[in-house]
Amino acid sequence: MEQKFYICKHCGNIIAKVKDTGVPVICCGEPMSEIIPGTTDAAGYCLCATATRDGMSLISVVMGCKTGPERFAQSQALLDQGFTQYTLYTPELPDTLSLSVRGGAQEQVEARLASPAPQVIARQQLPESRLELDLPDTVDAPVQPEQTLGRLLLLSSQGQELASWPLTAAEEVPALSFLRAFALLGQQLLSF
Repeated sequence: MEQKFYICKHCGNIIAKVKDTGVPVICCGEPMSEIIPGTTDAAGYCLCATATRDGMSLISVVMGCKTGPERFAQSQALLDQGFTQYTLYTPELPDTLSLSVRGGAQEQVEARLASPAPQVIARQQLPESRLELDLPDTVDAPVQPEQTLGRLLLLSSQGQELASWPLTAAEEVPALSFLRAFALLGQQLLSF
């Protein structure tokens, strides 16, 4: 049997049927539609291509071209346009960024970028953009390592959010217990 492919019109699941037992393929309570690959003259020459430059990967899709060389030229033009108009942007935080902790065994917790993964940004928006911290003044103990504390935002000149990165706690800050509070009080009294 030739392998057949089916798609669910509700959820978009795609499956491959490798053996036909005569049982209809069902998804979301309804029969799935068969995807029939092939070519038609009306589709023309088509191409799905990818390229990577400076760590940024793009995909181009061209359809309906009159010739094979035309589809390659259009795909290259689309990719060149994408690399010209967009770039990867990775934010930088100050060396130390701390938040006050209310009711904690420590008075502060360090915040850091959870994952400073670069994001694709339009080049024309970068010169006018600004970074802004979206963080509370204080957090309540206990604070867990990697707990989300806020976000680092990249904003356009009009204040539109272009990208964001989560800021998380670099360490644990347990809640202040009575015993720990008593020990801290003793240390303060002895330091006089």
